[in-house]
Amino acid sequence: MVQCFRFGYFAERISFRLDSCSSYRWVLAFVPLLFLFLIGGYVGRPFYPFPIKSKVADGNRQPLQTFRPYNVAHRGSNGELPEETAAAYMRAIEEGADFIETDILASKDGALICFHDVTLDDTTDIADHKEFAYRKRTYEVQGVNVTGWFTVDFTLQELKSLGMKQRYKFRDQQYNGKFSIITFEEFISIALEAPRVVGIYPEIKNPIFINQQVKWADGRKFEDKFIDTLKKYGYKGSYMSKDWLNQPAFIQSFAPSSLIYISNLTDLPKIFLIGDVTIPTQDTNQSYWEITADGYLEFIKQYVVGIGPSKETIVPTSNNYLLTPTDLVVKAHAHDLQVHPYTYRNEDTFLHFDFHQDPYAEYDYWINNVGVDGLFTDFTGSLHNFQEWTSPSSDDSKASKLLHKIASMMSTHGRV
Repeated sequence: MVQCFRFGYFAERISFRLDSCSSYRWVLAFVPLLFLFLIGGYVGRPFYPFPIKSKVADGNRQPLQTFRPYNVAHRGSNGELPEETAAAYMRAIEEGADFIETDILASKDGALICFHDVTLDDTTDIADHKEFAYRKRTYEVQGVNVTGWFTVDFTLQELKSLGMKQRYKFRDQQYNGKFSIITFEEFISIALEAPRVVGIYPEIKNPIFINQQVKWADGRKFEDKFIDTLKKYGYKGSYMSKDWLNQPAFIQSFAPSSLIYISNLTDLPKIFLIGDVTIPTQDTNQSYWEITADGYLEFIKQYVVGIGPSKETIVPTSNNYLLTPTDLVVKAHAHDLQVHPYTYRNEDTFLHFDFHQDPYAEYDYWINNVGVDGLFTDFTGSLHNFQEWTSPSSDDSKASKLLHKIASMMSTHGRV
Protein backbone atom coordinates (compact mmCIF):
# COMPACT_ATOMS: atom_id res chain seq x y z
CA MET A 1 0.00 0.00 0.00
CA VAL A 2 2.76 2.47 0.94
CA GLN A 3 4.67 1.74 -2.25
CA CYS A 4 1.49 2.37 -4.22
CA PHE A 5 1.07 5.76 -2.59
CA ARG A 6 4.68 6.70 -3.20
CA PHE A 7 4.23 5.85 -6.84
CA GLY A 8 1.12 8.02 -6.72
CA TYR A 9 3.18 10.92 -5.44
CA PHE A 10 5.61 10.40 -8.33
CA ALA A 11 2.68 10.28 -10.73
CA GLU A 12 1.34 13.51 -9.26
CA ARG A 13 4.59 15.34 -9.91
CA ILE A 14 4.81 14.05 -13.50
CA SER A 15 1.17 14.62 -14.37
CA PHE A 16 1.39 18.17 -13.02
CA ARG A 17 4.25 18.93 -15.39
CA LEU A 18 2.67 17.17 -18.38
CA ASP A 19 -0.70 18.84 -17.94
CA SER A 20 0.52 22.26 -16.88
CA CYS A 21 -0.47 23.93 -20.14
CA SER A 22 -4.12 22.94 -19.86
CA SER A 23 -4.40 23.26 -16.08
CA TYR A 24 -3.38 26.92 -16.12
CA ARG A 25 -5.96 28.15 -18.63
CA TRP A 26 -8.14 29.67 -15.93
CA VAL A 27 -5.20 31.26 -14.12
CA LEU A 28 -3.96 32.83 -17.34
CA ALA A 29 -7.02 35.03 -17.26
CA PHE A 30 -5.55 36.56 -14.10
CA VAL A 31 -2.04 37.16 -15.45
CA PRO A 32 -2.43 40.96 -15.53
CA LEU A 33 -3.60 40.91 -11.91
CA LEU A 34 -0.78 38.63 -10.80
CA PHE A 35 1.74 40.82 -12.61
CA LEU A 36 0.56 43.77 -10.57
CA PHE A 37 0.88 41.70 -7.40
CA LEU A 38 4.43 40.68 -8.22
CA ILE A 39 5.95 44.05 -9.03
CA GLY A 40 6.02 44.84 -5.29
CA GLY A 41 5.17 47.71 -2.98
CA TYR A 42 1.72 48.98 -2.04
CA VAL A 43 1.04 49.92 -5.65
CA GLY A 44 1.93 46.34 -6.57
CA ARG A 45 -0.68 44.91 -4.17
CA PRO A 46 -4.00 46.34 -5.41
CA PHE A 47 -7.48 45.45 -4.24
CA TYR A 48 -8.75 42.22 -5.76
CA PRO A 49 -11.75 43.02 -8.00
CA PHE A 50 -15.16 42.69 -6.38
CA PRO A 51 -17.59 40.06 -7.69
CA ILE A 52 -18.99 40.60 -11.14
CA LYS A 53 -21.42 38.24 -12.84
CA SER A 54 -19.37 35.20 -13.71
CA LYS A 55 -18.25 34.76 -17.29
CA VAL A 56 -19.32 31.10 -16.97
CA ALA A 57 -23.08 30.58 -17.06
CA ASP A 58 -24.27 28.88 -13.88
CA GLY A 59 -25.94 26.09 -15.85
CA ASN A 60 -22.67 25.24 -17.60
CA ARG A 61 -20.57 24.88 -14.45
CA GLN A 62 -19.50 21.52 -13.18
CA PRO A 63 -21.46 21.04 -9.94
CA LEU A 64 -20.00 20.50 -6.49
CA GLN A 65 -19.10 16.85 -5.91
CA THR A 66 -21.03 15.40 -2.96
CA PHE A 67 -20.31 11.67 -3.26
CA ARG A 68 -17.05 11.63 -1.29
CA PRO A 69 -15.46 13.57 1.62
CA TYR A 70 -15.04 17.27 0.94
CA ASN A 71 -11.62 18.64 0.03
CA VAL A 72 -11.40 21.85 2.06
CA ALA A 73 -8.51 24.15 1.13
CA HIS A 74 -7.29 25.32 4.53
CA ARG A 75 -6.57 29.07 4.12
CA GLY A 76 -6.13 28.28 0.42
CA SER A 77 -3.30 26.17 -0.92
CA ASN A 78 -1.09 27.54 1.82
CA GLY A 79 1.44 24.74 1.61
CA GLU A 80 2.59 26.42 -1.60
CA LEU A 81 1.67 30.10 -1.22
CA PRO A 82 1.18 32.49 1.71
CA GLU A 83 -2.06 31.71 3.52
CA GLU A 84 -5.31 33.64 3.04
CA THR A 85 -4.11 35.35 -0.15
CA ALA A 86 -5.88 35.59 -3.50
CA ALA A 87 -3.12 33.54 -5.07
CA ALA A 88 -3.47 30.74 -2.51
CA TYR A 89 -7.22 30.53 -3.08
CA MET A 90 -6.91 30.60 -6.86
CA ARG A 91 -4.28 27.89 -6.68
CA ALA A 92 -6.54 25.74 -4.48
CA ILE A 93 -9.38 26.01 -6.98
CA GLU A 94 -7.05 25.06 -9.79
CA GLU A 95 -5.91 22.03 -7.79
CA GLY A 96 -9.44 20.72 -7.25
CA ALA A 97 -10.69 22.11 -3.93
CA ASP A 98 -14.37 21.58 -3.19
CA PHE A 99 -14.36 24.43 -0.66
CA ILE A 100 -11.95 27.27 0.00
CA GLU A 101 -11.67 28.02 3.70
CA THR A 102 -10.97 31.37 5.32
CA ASP A 103 -10.91 33.09 8.69
CA ILE A 104 -12.78 36.36 9.03
CA LEU A 105 -11.60 39.19 11.27
CA ALA A 106 -12.23 42.95 11.16
CA SER A 107 -10.20 46.10 10.63
CA LYS A 108 -10.35 49.23 12.78
CA ASP A 109 -12.81 50.79 10.34
CA GLY A 110 -15.09 47.75 10.29
CA ALA A 111 -14.04 46.04 7.06
CA LEU A 112 -14.19 42.25 7.15
CA ILE A 113 -10.86 40.72 6.16
CA CYS A 114 -9.47 37.24 5.54
CA PHE A 115 -6.86 36.67 8.22
CA HIS A 116 -6.22 33.95 10.78
CA ASP A 117 -4.44 35.54 13.75
CA VAL A 118 -5.71 38.54 15.69
CA THR A 119 -2.13 39.80 15.44
CA LEU A 120 -0.29 40.59 12.23
CA ASP A 121 3.15 39.51 13.44
CA ASP A 122 3.55 35.98 12.07
CA THR A 123 2.18 36.24 8.53
CA THR A 124 2.83 39.82 7.39
CA ASP A 125 5.84 42.12 7.10
CA ILE A 126 4.42 44.50 9.72
CA ALA A 127 7.72 44.49 11.64
CA ASP A 128 9.41 46.10 8.62
CA HIS A 129 6.99 49.04 8.63
CA LYS A 130 8.63 51.49 11.00
CA GLU A 131 5.72 53.88 10.62
CA PHE A 132 3.58 51.38 12.52
CA ALA A 133 6.03 50.56 15.30
CA TYR A 134 4.04 52.54 17.86
CA ARG A 135 0.89 50.52 17.16
CA LYS A 136 2.07 47.43 19.08
CA ARG A 137 -0.41 46.67 21.86
CA THR A 138 -1.27 44.10 24.52
CA TYR A 139 -4.84 42.83 24.68
CA GLU A 140 -6.54 40.01 26.51
CA VAL A 141 -7.67 37.41 23.99
CA GLN A 142 -9.52 34.34 25.24
CA GLY A 143 -8.23 34.91 28.76
CA VAL A 144 -4.58 35.33 27.75
CA ASN A 145 -2.56 38.55 27.38
CA VAL A 146 -1.28 38.78 23.81
CA THR A 147 1.21 41.39 22.58
CA GLY A 148 1.64 42.38 18.95
CA TRP A 149 0.20 44.42 16.11
CA PHE A 150 -3.55 43.74 16.01
CA THR A 151 -5.79 43.90 12.94
CA VAL A 152 -8.32 45.95 14.94
CA ASP A 153 -5.82 48.82 15.28
CA PHE A 154 -5.40 49.33 11.52
CA THR A 155 -7.69 50.62 8.81
CA LEU A 156 -8.30 48.52 5.74
CA GLN A 157 -6.10 50.81 3.66
CA GLU A 158 -3.25 50.40 6.14
CA LEU A 159 -3.69 46.62 6.21
CA LYS A 160 -3.58 46.56 2.41
CA SER A 161 -0.14 48.17 2.52
CA LEU A 162 1.32 45.09 4.26
CA GLY A 163 2.84 42.13 2.46
CA MET A 164 1.80 38.60 3.37
CA LYS A 165 4.39 35.93 4.13
CA GLN A 166 4.65 32.20 4.75
CA ARG A 167 3.95 31.16 8.33
CA TYR A 168 6.40 28.23 8.33
CA LYS A 169 10.09 28.78 7.63
CA PHE A 170 10.48 25.34 6.02
CA ARG A 171 7.99 26.27 3.28
CA ASP A 172 8.73 28.22 0.11
CA GLN A 173 9.59 31.83 1.01
CA GLN A 174 9.88 33.23 -2.51
CA TYR A 175 6.38 34.74 -2.50
CA ASN A 176 6.79 36.69 0.74
CA GLY A 177 5.66 40.28 0.27
CA LYS A 178 4.07 39.64 -3.14
CA PHE A 179 0.45 39.55 -2.01
CA SER A 180 -1.77 41.60 0.26
CA ILE A 181 -4.52 40.93 2.77
CA ILE A 182 -7.87 40.50 1.03
CA THR A 183 -11.38 41.32 2.17
CA PHE A 184 -14.24 38.89 2.71
CA GLU A 185 -15.92 40.25 -0.43
CA GLU A 186 -12.76 39.76 -2.47
CA PHE A 187 -12.57 36.18 -1.20
CA ILE A 188 -16.15 35.59 -2.29
CA SER A 189 -15.36 36.97 -5.74
CA ILE A 190 -12.69 34.30 -6.21
CA ALA A 191 -15.20 31.52 -5.56
CA LEU A 192 -17.93 33.09 -7.70
CA GLU A 193 -15.57 33.60 -10.63
CA ALA A 194 -14.29 30.01 -10.62
CA PRO A 195 -14.99 27.95 -13.77
CA ARG A 196 -16.87 25.34 -11.71
CA VAL A 197 -18.97 25.45 -8.54
CA VAL A 198 -16.62 26.04 -5.60
CA GLY A 199 -17.93 26.38 -2.07
CA ILE A 200 -16.74 28.75 0.61
CA TYR A 201 -16.06 27.83 4.24
CA PRO A 202 -15.61 31.04 6.28
CA GLU A 203 -14.98 31.13 10.03
CA ILE A 204 -16.36 33.72 12.42
CA LYS A 205 -13.00 34.28 14.12
CA ASN A 206 -12.67 35.46 17.74
CA PRO A 207 -16.14 37.07 17.80
CA ILE A 208 -15.95 38.16 21.45
CA PHE A 209 -12.68 40.04 20.90
CA ILE A 210 -13.87 41.60 17.63
CA ASN A 211 -17.16 42.77 19.15
CA GLN A 212 -15.24 44.31 22.06
CA GLN A 213 -12.78 46.22 19.87
CA VAL A 214 -14.71 47.15 16.71
CA LYS A 215 -17.91 49.18 16.76
CA TRP A 216 -20.04 49.61 13.67
CA ALA A 217 -21.91 52.88 13.22
CA ASP A 218 -25.28 51.16 12.89
CA GLY A 219 -24.83 49.30 16.17
CA ARG A 220 -24.71 45.89 14.52
CA LYS A 221 -22.48 43.06 15.67
CA PHE A 222 -19.62 41.26 13.93
CA GLU A 223 -21.94 38.32 13.25
CA ASP A 224 -24.51 40.63 11.63
CA LYS A 225 -21.92 42.10 9.26
CA PHE A 226 -20.65 38.61 8.46
CA ILE A 227 -24.11 37.34 7.49
CA ASP A 228 -24.97 40.58 5.66
CA THR A 229 -21.98 39.96 3.39
CA LEU A 230 -23.04 36.40 2.61
CA LYS A 231 -26.60 37.52 1.84
CA LYS A 232 -25.32 40.35 -0.36
CA TYR A 233 -23.75 37.80 -2.70
CA GLY A 234 -26.63 35.33 -2.72
CA TYR A 235 -25.49 32.72 -0.21
CA LYS A 236 -28.53 31.02 1.29
CA GLY A 237 -30.23 27.68 1.71
CA SER A 238 -30.06 24.69 4.00
CA TYR A 239 -27.58 21.90 3.42
CA MET A 240 -28.10 20.16 0.05
CA SER A 241 -30.95 22.45 -0.97
CA LYS A 242 -31.04 23.76 -4.54
CA ASP A 243 -29.90 27.21 -3.40
CA TRP A 244 -27.04 25.72 -1.37
CA LEU A 245 -25.83 23.50 -4.21
CA ASN A 246 -25.80 26.55 -6.50
CA GLN A 247 -23.58 28.52 -4.07
CA PRO A 248 -22.34 26.16 -1.37
CA ALA A 249 -21.16 27.52 1.97
CA PHE A 250 -20.43 26.21 5.44
CA ILE A 251 -20.14 28.70 8.32
CA GLN A 252 -17.76 27.64 11.09
CA SER A 253 -16.90 28.92 14.54
CA PHE A 254 -15.33 27.83 17.83
CA ALA A 255 -17.94 29.99 19.61
CA PRO A 256 -21.23 28.13 20.12
CA SER A 257 -23.09 31.32 21.06
CA SER A 258 -22.17 32.86 17.69
CA LEU A 259 -23.45 29.80 15.84
CA ILE A 260 -26.71 29.94 17.79
CA TYR A 261 -27.04 33.69 17.16
CA ILE A 262 -26.55 33.42 13.40
CA SER A 263 -28.97 30.50 13.17
CA ASN A 264 -31.67 33.17 13.45
CA LEU A 265 -30.11 35.09 10.55
CA THR A 266 -29.45 32.36 7.95
CA ASP A 267 -30.29 28.73 7.22
CA LEU A 268 -26.84 28.08 5.74
CA PRO A 269 -25.22 24.97 7.29
CA LYS A 270 -22.94 25.57 10.25
CA ILE A 271 -19.96 23.66 11.66
CA PHE A 272 -19.01 23.74 15.35
CA LEU A 273 -15.21 23.81 15.63
CA ILE A 274 -13.61 21.87 18.46
CA GLY A 275 -10.08 22.57 19.67
CA ASP A 276 -7.59 20.83 21.90
CA VAL A 277 -8.97 18.86 24.85
CA THR A 278 -7.34 21.34 27.25
CA ILE A 279 -8.99 24.46 25.79
CA PRO A 280 -12.52 25.50 26.84
CA THR A 281 -14.90 27.21 24.44
CA GLN A 282 -14.01 30.87 24.03
CA ASP A 283 -17.47 32.27 24.81
CA THR A 284 -19.25 29.77 27.09
CA ASN A 285 -16.19 28.37 28.92
CA GLN A 286 -17.33 24.78 28.40
CA SER A 287 -14.81 21.94 28.54
CA TYR A 288 -14.00 19.64 25.66
CA TRP A 289 -15.62 16.77 27.54
CA GLU A 290 -18.87 18.68 27.95
CA ILE A 291 -19.18 19.76 24.31
CA THR A 292 -18.48 16.26 23.00
CA ALA A 293 -20.91 14.49 25.32
CA ASP A 294 -23.96 12.88 23.73
CA GLY A 295 -26.31 15.33 25.37
CA TYR A 296 -24.49 18.37 24.01
CA LEU A 297 -24.11 16.91 20.52
CA GLU A 298 -27.88 16.32 20.52
CA PHE A 299 -28.39 19.95 21.59
CA ILE A 300 -25.99 21.55 19.13
CA LYS A 301 -27.40 19.61 16.15
CA GLN A 302 -30.38 21.99 16.32
CA TYR A 303 -28.01 24.67 15.04
CA VAL A 304 -25.21 22.88 13.16
CA VAL A 305 -24.81 20.10 10.60
CA GLY A 306 -21.41 18.97 11.80
CA ILE A 307 -18.30 19.40 13.90
CA GLY A 308 -14.77 20.39 12.92
CA PRO A 309 -12.47 18.83 15.52
CA SER A 310 -8.71 18.84 15.75
CA LYS A 311 -7.31 15.55 14.41
CA GLU A 312 -5.72 14.76 17.78
CA THR A 313 -9.12 14.73 19.50
CA ILE A 314 -10.18 11.92 17.16
CA VAL A 315 -6.94 9.92 17.12
CA PRO A 316 -4.60 10.73 20.02
CA THR A 317 -0.86 10.34 19.52
CA SER A 318 2.19 9.50 21.59
CA ASN A 319 5.80 9.97 20.50
CA ASN A 320 4.48 10.73 17.00
CA TYR A 321 2.66 7.40 16.75
CA LEU A 322 -1.12 7.00 16.53
CA LEU A 323 -3.02 5.60 19.49
CA THR A 324 -6.45 3.98 19.53
CA PRO A 325 -9.08 6.30 18.00
CA THR A 326 -11.67 7.84 20.29
CA ASP A 327 -15.38 7.36 19.67
CA LEU A 328 -15.92 10.99 18.61
CA VAL A 329 -16.60 10.22 14.92
CA VAL A 330 -18.94 7.35 15.81
CA LYS A 331 -20.80 9.55 18.31
CA ALA A 332 -21.10 12.45 15.88
CA HIS A 333 -22.43 10.21 13.12
CA ALA A 334 -24.92 8.68 15.57
CA HIS A 335 -26.30 12.21 16.00
CA ASP A 336 -26.36 12.77 12.23
CA LEU A 337 -23.47 15.22 12.41
CA GLN A 338 -20.73 15.41 9.81
CA VAL A 339 -17.07 15.41 10.89
CA HIS A 340 -14.56 17.69 9.11
CA PRO A 341 -11.23 17.46 11.01
CA TYR A 342 -8.21 19.74 10.68
CA THR A 343 -5.37 19.99 9.54
CA TYR A 344 -3.69 17.69 7.00
CA ARG A 345 -0.19 18.64 5.88
CA ASN A 346 2.31 16.86 3.64
CA GLU A 347 5.56 17.64 5.45
CA ASP A 348 7.39 15.07 7.56
CA THR A 349 7.14 17.51 10.48
CA PHE A 350 3.39 16.90 10.59
CA LEU A 351 3.12 13.28 9.43
CA HIS A 352 3.00 10.59 12.09
CA PHE A 353 5.49 7.74 11.86
CA ASP A 354 2.64 5.33 11.09
CA PHE A 355 2.36 6.87 7.63
CA HIS A 356 6.07 6.52 6.73
CA GLN A 357 6.29 10.13 5.48
CA ASP A 358 3.52 9.40 2.95
CA PRO A 359 0.62 11.90 2.92
CA TYR A 360 -1.42 9.56 0.72
CA ALA A 361 -1.27 6.88 3.41
CA GLU A 362 -2.62 9.45 5.90
CA TYR A 363 -5.52 10.36 3.62
CA ASP A 364 -6.28 6.65 3.14
CA TYR A 365 -6.38 6.09 6.90
CA TRP A 366 -8.65 9.02 7.70
CA ILE A 367 -11.06 8.50 4.82
CA ASN A 368 -11.29 4.72 4.76
CA ASN A 369 -10.56 3.75 8.37
CA VAL A 370 -11.76 6.65 10.47
CA GLY A 371 -14.56 7.61 8.06
CA VAL A 372 -14.53 11.41 8.11
CA ASP A 373 -16.78 13.52 5.87
CA GLY A 374 -14.37 16.29 4.94
CA LEU A 375 -10.72 17.21 5.44
CA PHE A 376 -9.02 20.57 5.97
CA THR A 377 -5.73 20.37 4.08
CA ASP A 378 -2.85 22.72 3.32
CA PHE A 379 -2.12 20.70 0.16
CA THR A 380 -5.31 20.64 -1.86
CA GLY A 381 -3.75 19.04 -4.91
CA SER A 382 -2.50 16.00 -3.00
CA LEU A 383 -5.89 15.25 -1.48
CA HIS A 384 -7.63 15.80 -4.81
CA ASN A 385 -5.26 13.46 -6.62
CA PHE A 386 -5.61 10.78 -3.94
CA GLN A 387 -9.39 10.89 -4.25
CA GLU A 388 -9.32 10.90 -8.03
CA TRP A 389 -7.08 7.84 -8.11
CA THR A 390 -8.96 5.89 -5.43
CA SER A 391 -12.58 7.00 -5.81
CA PRO A 392 -14.94 4.39 -7.29
CA SER A 393 -16.46 7.17 -9.39
CA SER A 394 -13.17 8.25 -10.91
CA ASP A 395 -12.74 8.11 -14.67
CA ASP A 396 -10.89 4.82 -15.02
CA SER A 397 -9.92 5.50 -18.61
CA LYS A 398 -8.30 8.79 -17.63
CA ALA A 399 -6.34 7.07 -14.87
CA SER A 400 -5.29 4.34 -17.26
CA LYS A 401 -4.06 6.88 -19.80
CA LEU A 402 -2.12 8.72 -17.11
CA LEU A 403 -0.40 5.56 -15.89
CA HIS A 404 0.37 4.56 -19.50
CA LYS A 405 1.90 8.00 -20.06
CA ILE A 406 4.08 7.63 -16.96
CA ALA A 407 5.11 4.09 -17.91
CA SER A 408 6.09 5.28 -21.40
CA MET A 409 8.21 8.07 -19.98
CA MET A 410 9.93 5.71 -17.54
CA SER A 411 10.56 3.21 -20.33
CA THR A 412 12.02 5.88 -22.57
CA HIS A 413 14.21 7.13 -19.75
CA GLY A 414 15.48 3.59 -19.18
CA ARG A 415 16.63 3.26 -22.81
CA VAL A 416 18.64 6.47 -22.73
